[in-house]
Amino acid sequence: PAATSVFDSSCTKPPPPRSTDTPHPPLAMPQPLFSESDLLLSQQALDDLFRARLNRGLAQPLSDVIEAATGTVRDYTARYDLPADRWRRLVRAIAHYLLLAFPGSNLSPVVKDEYAAALQELIDIRDGRFADLLPANPLAPLPAPRIAWGSTPRVPGT
Repeated sequence: PAATSVFDSSCTKPPPPRSTDTPHPPLAMPQPLFSESDLLLSQQALDDLFRARLNRGLAQPLSDVIEAATGTVRDYTARYDLPADRWRRLVRAIAHYLLLAFPGSNLSPVVKDEYAAALQELIDIRDGRFADLLPANPLAPLPAPRIAWGSTPRVPGT
């Protein structure tokens, strides 16, 4: 048989390349918004905290701290659809720790415990230990398992 082209006679030009602005199905749940008010700290407490951090040479804006906390939660929970209140609680615990844990600070044991509990919950979420959480993208294909027989690895379907 003659070699065939990927383009047959009914196709006059190759398909256009995929555009980067083409909407893709979400790989994770849409993130709720998290703002300064979600930290549940008074403006006076935020001002005092900002001054204390500046006195120690830590001029990191609050938005960077919030972004770091949301990024941590997003990384651990990307495969699951978390309720917004649970997501905010986890972000809040991590953001409080990131704001309050700096050299010379008197970190409360409550903040340490909430941070440790939030991290443990994130690890449990990542590992799939919560049956109540739905997958963020149920249509995503699962990777095919690799099976090895003897010394020759084999992949199903090949």
